[in-house]
Amino acid sequence: MANDGRAALHFHDKITADNSAFAGIHPATAVESHQRSLPGLVARSLESLPASSVKPTEAPSAVAIEVQTGRTQGFRKRKPDFISVTRGPGISACLATGLDFAKGLAVAWQIPLVGVHHMQAHALTPRLCNALDGPKAERAQPHFPFLTLLVSGGHTLLVHSQDLCDHAILADTTDIAIGDALDKMARSILPRGMLDGQEIMYGRVLERFAFKEAAEDYGYVAPLSRAKEIMQNITQWGWALPVPLAQSKKMQFTFSGLETAVKRLCEQRAKHKGDAERAEIARESMRVAFEHLAMRVAWALHDLRAKGQEVSALVMSGGVASNGFLRVM
Repeated sequence: MANDGRAALHFHDKITADNSAFAGIHPATAVESHQRSLPGLVARSLESLPASSVKPTEAPSAVAIEVQTGRTQGFRKRKPDFISVTRGPGISACLATGLDFAKGLAVAWQIPLVGVHHMQAHALTPRLCNALDGPKAERAQPHFPFLTLLVSGGHTLLVHSQDLCDHAILADTTDIAIGDALDKMARSILPRGMLDGQEIMYGRVLERFAFKEAAEDYGYVAPLSRAKEIMQNITQWGWALPVPLAQSKKMQFTFSGLETAVKRLCEQRAKHKGDAERAEIARESMRVAFEHLAMRVAWALHDLRAKGQEVSALVMSGGVASNGFLRVM
């Protein structure tokens, strides 16, 4: 962190395991990739550490690291003040790989180790982005308190953040996460040829298939009442998808029923549906799922304001937040 409040990113890279043969994340393959790739990534990152001004005679091991490989071999680098590492939630074996490696660095360098909660990091990422841009940056700086909708392959949470370490979960999924549901629905909806290849983020492929020429507003009109939100949309092909928790106003998310309904619909229409109907199923699947999210966000905002608690911003984070249709909603 610079003296003027800015943060600096010295190194950023990633290596993604090839899980295409499994049509999704295969834990053993992911762990093997973590174990193989992490040492090399960390070794390369050391080259990007700021240079150390410590002389060899001034106890360099206490505050400096001498890089042994790469383009900066033999150069002294500033030792990090601490090591941070994701402690969860996530695939336990993958987390253990990172934790064990981080513990080794902390012990070897004799510096503190800080465990980071995956979801808390998602919620606070916009503040980090603002720090990277500088203290005067206007974008992506939610001021406390704010809401965060965490939508990914493993999590669906609505979180009320009042401070850096003060977060309350307002709604959670009762079954599968929305990203998991989108990937599974995509496997049922998409033509087989679109599922081949290294891309396994099928939710992203599903959006491209559903909106080949997406307009700025995606042609979406939001329901103006609860009655309209829970009303099933009967399509030109005569089918309609169920609305999750249509008869309940609980602050919960559920996606398994919708995913199952889409799978059964695709099986029933297998001999009849062409790409036009497939695209309609894709659009309807996303619309129903995203309106389910949006309605709970609206309820949370209403309840907080009724209690006299204003919310400065809504942050959407996680892989599903990149979906343009969701952002329009």
